[in-house]
Amino acid sequence: MNRKEIILDFTSLLDVTLIVIFFFVIFSNLNNQAIQRDYEAKTKQVEKKEEQLQQEIDMVQQSSGRQGENVGEMLQFSRGDNLKIVLYSDDKNQHIVIRKDVESIQVNLDNNFEENFESEFDKIGYKKKSTILCEYIYNGSEIGSNKAYERVKNILLKMKINYKYLYISETDTSLGE
Repeated sequence: MNRKEIILDFTSLLDVTLIVIFFFVIFSNLNNQAIQRDYEAKTKQVEKKEEQLQQEIDMVQQSSGRQGENVGEMLQFSRGDNLKIVLYSDDKNQHIVIRKDVESIQVNLDNNFEENFESEFDKIGYKKKSTILCEYIYNGSEIGSNKAYERVKNILLKMKINYKYLYISETDTSLGE
């Protein structure tokens, strides 16, 4: 074998080696792309699961906070310290008294009743997401009480839009007479 033949033998071997390396690079790159796509898909799934988990954690935290607030308001209700709205009617005027604990606020049922009621209700200090157990007390046999009852009832129903957890019980004191 002479030198020329040896060089030619190495040239073909070099060609085959380069072809093998070329295919190795191509297939490893394709494999890396597939792995990258799989990684991105898995990352998106994990992000979705994390988001769902965070939403569930938030719901549980809100739920336990809401339960604590509900229990607190029920304890106040059982002691008689809850919010009371009492309607008073007589021949000449009608007004309501809003009582919370020892504090009382009087609002006349005049032309500005709705605005005054909302303003005074907001001063009590309840937040929009507070649990509020409210007693609406009236005497249905008093003169003019039916119309006054409806006005107060309508404003309370309107207040339930802003105060999501406002619960109202009604007591007609004329039924016990």
